[in-house]
Amino acid sequence: MIVNGFPNGTPQPIVWQETVNVLPNTTYYFSAWAMSLNSAGPFASLRFNVNGTQTGLTATLGSGVNNNSNNGWVRFYGTWTSGPTTTSAVISIVDLQTAPGGNDFGLDDISFATLSTFINLESAPGTDAQTICKNAPLT
Repeated sequence: MIVNGFPNGTPQPIVWQETVNVLPNTTYYFSAWAMSLNSAGPFASLRFNVNGTQTGLTATLGSGVNNNSNNGWVRFYGTWTSGPTTTSAVISIVDLQTAPGGNDFGLDDISFATLSTFINLESAPGTDAQTICKNAPLT
């Protein structure tokens, strides 16, 4: 995604946003890569928000890219844990730089996923509990 970071007078403009379904009491990670597309500053400063609260690391971008290179990508990321009754979350990326000059950037590989296990192996009701070991068959 290529973004013109000029916010038209809006503080901390939302660059990207999505509402996702989540599981209660679950830890999630989020991550993205950004690169400045302008050699004149000031440069974008990007951060994730979850439900309107800034979360994780800030990506402060540097001078623009050389068209003969793919160097300059900066990763920003963090984690967030849902509450006991939370079933959805609004995830967004905001640009903390509100200057009209410079402040143009690219975004790539935006991801959001759980760090928690998604299955639990349990013995069937009424059977003896089993220990599961590496390289052992599961019955």
